[in-house]
Amino acid sequence: MTSRVNYLYPTVHFSLTADNHPGTLPRILAVFERAGLCPSLLKASQFVDGQTAVDIYTEDLDDWLQERLYGKLSALVGISHLRTEVILRAEPRKLAS
Repeated sequence: MTSRVNYLYPTVHFSLTADNHPGTLPRILAVFERAGLCPSLLKASQFVDGQTAVDIYTEDLDDWLQERLYGKLSALVGISHLRTEVILRAEPRKLAS
């Protein structure tokens, strides 16, 4: 009988609220660019009160890099709220063709 090894594929979700300013999104994305990463998904929504909600999903980050990105994002000017969560899937995500 062969044993089957189960692998989990992590996706890290960064959720943040920031000032609604033209330079906010480029500063946020520069953190990922400097780490050599391209997010899998980016979603930004503007609120009436002058804030922007940003959700960024990246795949296969180790704990050290996740903590480093969290620290860099939290140090940005204009970020008022930041949280992360790790989503585990049993199989890799496939892009629709």
